[in-house]
Amino acid sequence: MEAIGKLTSGLAHDYNNSLGVIMGFTELLSTQDNDNPKFKESVEHIMKATERASSLTQKLMSLGRKRKETAETININDILRSEQPILAKTLTPQIKLCFNLEENLWSVYVDKGCAVDAILNMSINAMHAMPEGGELTFTTSNAQVNTIEAQVLTIQPGDYVKLATMDTGIGMTSEVSSHIFEPFYSTKGENGTGLGLSQVFNFITEFKGTIRVYSERGHGSCFSIYLPRYENKLPAHDTDHPGQMDKDQLIGNENILVVDDERALREMNASILSSYGYTVFSASCGKEALEILEHEKIDLILSDVIMPGMNGFELAHIAHHIYPHIKIQLCSGLNDFKGTTVTNKLLADNLLAKPFSTTQLLSKVHKLLKH
Repeated sequence: MEAIGKLTSGLAHDYNNSLGVIMGFTELLSTQDNDNPKFKESVEHIMKATERASSLTQKLMSLGRKRKETAETININDILRSEQPILAKTLTPQIKLCFNLEENLWSVYVDKGCAVDAILNMSINAMHAMPEGGELTFTTSNAQVNTIEAQVLTIQPGDYVKLATMDTGIGMTSEVSSHIFEPFYSTKGENGTGLGLSQVFNFITEFKGTIRVYSERGHGSCFSIYLPRYENKLPAHDTDHPGQMDKDQLIGNENILVVDDERALREMNASILSSYGYTVFSASCGKEALEILEHEKIDLILSDVIMPGMNGFELAHIAHHIYPHIKIQLCSGLNDFKGTTVTNKLLADNLLAKPFSTTQLLSKVHKLLKH
């Protein structure tokens, strides 16, 4: 697992840079005046696919080390409804998709991206179990787990949201079902990695839930997920959440220096910031950035962390020492900086994770400049 974590970390930087370029330019396309519904639908599909790809990268990285997930209050029914078009296309017309949803379903407090991944992984797993076609049913319900049931499920007694998936596939033997949540265990040979259901298991147990499977050879499979009900005892969301800011609030007139060795990403961020009123200067490395700082009045530096020569933390340390008034926002496709000198823990804690949306970028910049 540690080896997998190191491998994916090495790949994640360049991969998330590419996703950042796709996400940024797609958002710029979405702002264009185009009344063609097909155009808007295509842009929306690209954005969803990019967000999902980013989420999958993070989940794979989490196999090698513990990650802090960003949890929020969600309703599983809302996730299922929003993902229904993607699920239907993924499953193909051969498989009938059915929903049986509790009308007043309780909320849960989990990572939304993980929840979407879990639903997709279980759907794909069910599809592979129905090569000749069949039916996949999602059922949600509110469940009150008593002491006896809790002992069987190995969870604490209390209120839970239950999500069950039932397929009409080939089913599994007891031997196979006892191993399906193990990493790299697969019955698909070269066509499977064995990571899908292990990711589902990791997500559910991390958020104090459980998953059970019942299957019989020739009679399909049923997966039942239990997640704790949200009791409204957790801290409220940050009032600076990007979704709460109007477009007009994100406009500025300050000077920003964008530093990134990835040209497409550098140009994309510059384009976004310029379109919102900022004057933007660009540098491909730390040395070039310091040269610009000598001749231009800069209010904020937006810099990548992993760059050849001088990394983002080193650039921030030098810039802060010479120009203490300049605000600094670092960004990266990595969340593990072993081998990198982290000179400022606050910058590391407030890192902007790639790929980020236009609103996330502008909100971070606005918050720094106005405080």
